[in-house]
Amino acid sequence: MKTFSIFLGKFFSLFLITIITRDTLAQTTFVAFKSEDWKYREAFQDPVNIGNGNWKTDGYNDAAWSSGQAPLGYEDITSSPQKPLINTWLRPQGFYPQGPNPQPTSPRANYFRKSFNVTNPAQFSSYRIKTWCDDGLVVYVNGTEVYRLNMPATAVDSSLSASATATNDSIYGEITIPGQLLTGTNVIAVEVHQSGSTSIDRYFDLSIEGIEVTPPTSPEWPIAFKSPGWKYREAFQDPVNIGNGNWKTDGYNDAAWSSGQAPLGYEDITSSPQKPLINTWLRPQGFYPQGPNPQPTSPRANYFRKSFNVTNPAQFSSYRIKTWCDDGLVVYVNGTEVYRLNMPATAVDSSLSASATATNDSIYGEITIPGQLLTGTNVIAVEVHQSGSTSIDRYFDLSIEGVGGCPSATLVRQPYLQIGTPTSVIVRWKTNVATNSKVKYGTDPNNLNLQVTLPTTTVEHIVPLAGLSPNTKYYYSVGYTCGMAETTLASGTDYYYYSMPSNNTTDSLRLWILGDVCSNNPLGLPSVTDGTRRQVNVRNAYMNYLGNKRLHGILFGGDNSKLEPFDGTDAALDYNLFPVYPNQFRNTVSWISLGNHDYGYRPYADSTIAGYNAFSYPTLAEAGGVPSASKGYYSFDLGDVHVIMLNPYHPDAFLTRGAISGCTGGGWLCLTSYPMSMFLLKFDEPANRLNLFNQLQQVKWLKADLAATTKKWKIVLFHTPPYTKGTHDSDPKSTTFPSNDGELTVMRELLVPVLEQYKVDLIVTSHTHAYDRSFLMQGVTGTPTQAQFRTNPNQLLQNWSGTYGPSSKPYIKNSPYNGAVHVVTGNAGRGATPGAGDGKETSVNKPHPVMFYSDSTDALLSTGGSVELVINQNRLDVRYLKLVDDNSLSSTPPYTIKDQFTIMKDVNKKTTYNNPTLPLNLTASWEGTYSWKILGGGILPNTTKGITVSPVANTTYIVNDGYNGGNGFLADTFIVVVNACPPTITLNTTITTSTVYQASQWIKGTNTNIIAPSATVEYRAGYIELVPSGNGTAFLATPSSGHYFLAVPVGCNPGGGGSGDQPSSSPTQKVSDGIVPPNTTTIKKKK
Repeated sequence: MKTFSIFLGKFFSLFLITIITRDTLAQTTFVAFKSEDWKYREAFQDPVNIGNGNWKTDGYNDAAWSSGQAPLGYEDITSSPQKPLINTWLRPQGFYPQGPNPQPTSPRANYFRKSFNVTNPAQFSSYRIKTWCDDGLVVYVNGTEVYRLNMPATAVDSSLSASATATNDSIYGEITIPGQLLTGTNVIAVEVHQSGSTSIDRYFDLSIEGIEVTPPTSPEWPIAFKSPGWKYREAFQDPVNIGNGNWKTDGYNDAAWSSGQAPLGYEDITSSPQKPLINTWLRPQGFYPQGPNPQPTSPRANYFRKSFNVTNPAQFSSYRIKTWCDDGLVVYVNGTEVYRLNMPATAVDSSLSASATATNDSIYGEITIPGQLLTGTNVIAVEVHQSGSTSIDRYFDLSIEGVGGCPSATLVRQPYLQIGTPTSVIVRWKTNVATNSKVKYGTDPNNLNLQVTLPTTTVEHIVPLAGLSPNTKYYYSVGYTCGMAETTLASGTDYYYYSMPSNNTTDSLRLWILGDVCSNNPLGLPSVTDGTRRQVNVRNAYMNYLGNKRLHGILFGGDNSKLEPFDGTDAALDYNLFPVYPNQFRNTVSWISLGNHDYGYRPYADSTIAGYNAFSYPTLAEAGGVPSASKGYYSFDLGDVHVIMLNPYHPDAFLTRGAISGCTGGGWLCLTSYPMSMFLLKFDEPANRLNLFNQLQQVKWLKADLAATTKKWKIVLFHTPPYTKGTHDSDPKSTTFPSNDGELTVMRELLVPVLEQYKVDLIVTSHTHAYDRSFLMQGVTGTPTQAQFRTNPNQLLQNWSGTYGPSSKPYIKNSPYNGAVHVVTGNAGRGATPGAGDGKETSVNKPHPVMFYSDSTDALLSTGGSVELVINQNRLDVRYLKLVDDNSLSSTPPYTIKDQFTIMKDVNKKTTYNNPTLPLNLTASWEGTYSWKILGGGILPNTTKGITVSPVANTTYIVNDGYNGGNGFLADTFIVVVNACPPTITLNTTITTSTVYQASQWIKGTNTNIIAPSATVEYRAGYIELVPSGNGTAFLATPSSGHYFLAVPVGCNPGGGGSGDQPSSSPTQKVSDGIVPPNTTTIKKKK
């Protein structure tokens, strides 16, 4: 079992809350989850022996103790698939000296204490403590022991070992105690003990929740999926046998039950590559003691109940219940059974097994029942049964809604646009209750004459619009229908979408890139409508810069849902992302790449994370490219641009790997078969990585997608930078297994060569909370010094800034199109000033050797920024807009374009026109400024991209960009040749009249009777080759012979009607049978 080591880790934290309603926790919070200022001590002796009084009470002086933010703990990464969330790391094995040298031992006990205030303890009848720990613990409240978990019933000191080693890295326990807290200051003190002196991993998590004396009234209905406030019990016995009345009715007192948000359940990750979304985890197999030791069994039944209020049940003709479960369930409404799913038709008790094991981890069912709900409080009760005593995975979620009445829905998430193409777009929004979905749209905001209605009721509304005209502005509204009634939730002239330009567009295209956009500010700083200071200021700065220019797309570079402790959840998106960019989301298509924090504390194989479910992904190549069939990675086209969004964290199917030399003691890292990803390759031996890398489906797709595209520009975006020394370091600090930030090394050594092989132009990453930008470069898979890199022409391809202007040239990519520029942009939200929620980061604070410009040293300062791409045909401009001041929220924050560069493709051309049709249009090969001149003839007045010419003689025209003192950094040459000869003439029939033949290269004859007796023929060509007849006679004229043929080396301008970059050669002559030697001017004629 790896689930809890992934999600909980080895840590210490406390969550102290009060239950204010039956269905909602945390209305009054005394100590927040992951709170700061936990005092802790990790020495070998019990703090009681140190002095200063009783460490378990308020009078104790803990000034000498360390202080840190929860979770606190230590995890050995070699034995766990992912490092757990730990904000304060305790010292691991080997850091405790005994004698002259450190010894392989660690303290058996760690000590924690924290004070908190309770204003009115009489408000609560009792308090419930829930805890996870490794390996055992003793809990004290105000100096009194209240609970032991996995500890012997003996006197406790620092040398006492826990009763047993925690299985699955943790043990769960809970207890309800009388209301014995004090008015004012209270102290909770905990000592966590290990199972032996060599046990190094440790953690502790604990919550205390107050249970009110009189629960208030029930909330309104309907109940949606993922609803909070489900009461649940997971003991071995049917609640009916516990007392308190019938647990399926309103009269039952469920105060002793736990409470959580649906879905509720447990999933064994080792048996399933992906697990369903679980918001509240139930206890898995092995956490239920039977006798002196835990046994490998779990209850067959789990019990759930929820109260809800219906004001006017008469408005509904019936009620629809929808549910997911693993393995089977029985549903009761107000004490009456109304539905069974995958259960036998027999009497039900806690030992009854479900009929069969759920496939795909869950079974869906729904039923519509008559309108039998009560006015006022109703209770829905559910028991979920397993298929056998050894079945450990379980899952439950349920919704109930009225049928025949109209819901009253409001927007939870404003409309936002996804997967935009020239002819289609997806409109999404989210509501508080399930409704159907309707979008009205049209080119006139006062006449939305087109519409799409989807009948399925949902809270996640996803409506595709098709048949759009390219490059057209459409206005739209969103809402729902109910019978003949229609409700509009959002509309107006602010709700519009420009369809994408056609694929052959010559329009300028603009993309805005935001990396590490979420700030991790604590809740309440500032308000949810303003988001965070840096996010808002970066947004406002770019919007002021953008003005009325059109934005074609927003690219998010990952860590879009970081908000501890809600990383990777809808809560993070609805607090730190969607409310910050409402106008941008509803008017501009956004494209998403995921970062490590978008998975929160879930495994990377989890496809149910909010980052996947909240956005739409073109897995079937709906917007161009090759189908990926995966939300983790995809591509899309925009005009002549091909954009690829990768996900190094996304795992593939199980891959077989070699032995890991640094792997000891078992654990997932030692497995020979595991769902592999680019990220996880850092844990493999370097010699094995390339073979595994090439087996990854993402890598195979990437190569196929790059090979298939014919677009001029190739841009790739992913989260983990191959080159950085900002808040992360891409260069390995050691060769030991595994190295720090080793996934970045994998990107540099394995992924970058693939991107370079397929001539990618721009590689954009984030993760480091700063901005860095390289030269045009290639082939850097190692760790050269700056001096080595800058003196290696095979790596540093163009050693200038690329900041195109009057005194600086752009990067130029002509065939074979080698090299790329790397941009790291991860400070659109992260990296704020200390005190604004993100002041604890550390940074290497120096530029990486390949970088031309680096903002890494500013990673912890108060200014962030974002990146803009502008693609205009064969010109790509990249600009970094950096805030000047970020000390306060501002609608017009000052900013500067701190860095910019330009890449030009297929420029500096030379073209020859031979005998063209006049007038002739000449066009420069780039977008920019222009200065025209005639070679040897002076400057022309034209400053446009194209001119029209009608020369009467051979003329060479030159256009440059006017920079570099007028000499230009870019220049095209046009050679126009007038009155040019054709390159070759072939004589196939008898010549009967006097003729002059002129060619610039060849005159050839194939007919024996080539010249009639009366004809006089003059040949002018560089080469003359007249093939004799079959009997050896030289080109007989009918009826007699005797003609001779003279080669004249001049007679027409060089050329031949074609065009190209190669110059013409001087005429030469070739002597063949029947040809008079050269250097004469005689006319050929009949004798």
